[in-house]
Amino acid sequence: MDLQDLGMAALERKGELLEVGAGCTLQQILEADAYIPPALAAACRCEAAWNIRNMATLGGAVVAGDGRSPLLAGVLALNAEVHGLPLDEWKPVEAYLDSRGLVSGHRLLTAFRWPAGASLRYAQVGRSPMDRPWVLAALGRSPDGDWRVVLGGHGPKPIRVPASEEALAQGDETGAARRAEEAYASAADAWASAEYRAHVVGVLVRRLAKDAVPREPRDKA
Repeated sequence: MDLQDLGMAALERKGELLEVGAGCTLQQILEADAYIPPALAAACRCEAAWNIRNMATLGGAVVAGDGRSPLLAGVLALNAEVHGLPLDEWKPVEAYLDSRGLVSGHRLLTAFRWPAGASLRYAQVGRSPMDRPWVLAALGRSPDGDWRVVLGGHGPKPIRVPASEEALAQGDETGAARRAEEAYASAADAWASAEYRAHVVGVLVRRLAKDAVPREPRDKA
C-alpha cells in the first residue's frame, strides 16, 4: 500500500511544537538538522542503514518498534505525542504503545509532535556501534526542565523510569543510575543477562546525566 500522496511527510515547527508527519522517512528526519536534536539523528542512523532509512517512515518505525529500537526510545524521551485515525486526536506515544493493535485505538498514524526546544541525549551498547543495541538509554529534557529517562534493548518496547527522572530533578545522578539498574534487574534474554543490562544501563544513565544536570558554579578561592 502506497501512502505517499496522503500529505503526511511534512516536518515543520508550529509555535512551541515540532510537528513531524508520520510519512517522513528516517533519512528525512536525520537530515532536518535545523529542527532535530543531534541525538535523535544519531538514533535514526542506528535504527537502520541508509537504503532502509530512505524507505522506512517514522510512523512505521513506531508501529513496528520493539525494545531494541533506538528511534522509538528517542521519541519517548522527547515526550512525543501521536495523532491518528479514526480517533482523530493526539495522545502520548507512551500511551499509544500500550494500545498498539487494539481495534479501539489509532489505526492510522498521521503525525507526531514534541516540544521544539526539548533536548535529547542517547547512548547504546551492542555487538558493534551500528548494530541493534543490547542496551540503550535516552535522556530527554523539556524546555520546562522536566526529565524523561528511557531504557531499551529488551522487551516489546523501551520503558520510562520515573524514579530516575525524580532523582535527576534533584540533581542526583547516582540515584538516577541506581533506579535505572533496578528497572532492568530482570531484563534477561538470549542477547544479554539481566546482570549485564542492569550494570550497563546504570553506566549509560550516569554518563548521559553527567553533562545534562545543571551544576552550581564553584566559588573562586
